Amino acid sequence: MSTGQTITIPVKLDKATFRRFASFDTFRRQQRWRMPVWFLLIMLGFSMFLYFQTDKPQAALIATVLLLIGLGLPVIYFTSFYLTLRQNVKKHKLPRRAYTLRLTGSEVYIRSEINSGEELTLNWNQLFAAYRVKGAVYLYVLPTRAFLLPDGQADIPDDELWAFISKRLRDKSRSLRKER
Repeated sequence: MSTGQTITIPVKLDKATFRRFASFDTFRRQQRWRMPVWFLLIMLGFSMFLYFQTDKPQAALIATVLLLIGLGLPVIYFTSFYLTLRQNVKKHKLPRRAYTLRLTGSEVYIRSEINSGEELTLNWNQLFAAYRVKGAVYLYVLPTRAFLLPDGQADIPDDELWAFISKRLRDKSRSLRKER
């Protein structure tokens, strides 16, 4: 591939791609599963401690309440996440054409199809990170904002696209796919 080549990716987002990204970003990249799990373990520990306090009145009742709280809050957290995700899918009216990216050797051009043709141009060194996962590449322009590049939508093969991106981002790119 020549360095002067432009790669065009008209991105059409679907529900499955958006859900996989949201789960990846929240639970794998930001590791937000840790807090509810730690809470569960701490409450479970307190509950078990109280269950073995047989000489104290009401210990079993308090232990049961702690156990229910310890189980309930993580369940509420994860349920809330997936309900909010479902609402976001409906809000964004997926599947739909979302944006078009043009990648050159020096810059990334992004044109939004949703926000009346809003455009953004960034140098490669301004990008935060890139992750390659099964079925897509997530190109982060900020730690809180990413563009999803589903497989098969670029005008070049997916492996060439990843090689192009990882060459420019070097230590900011990471492939999480299992190689065949």
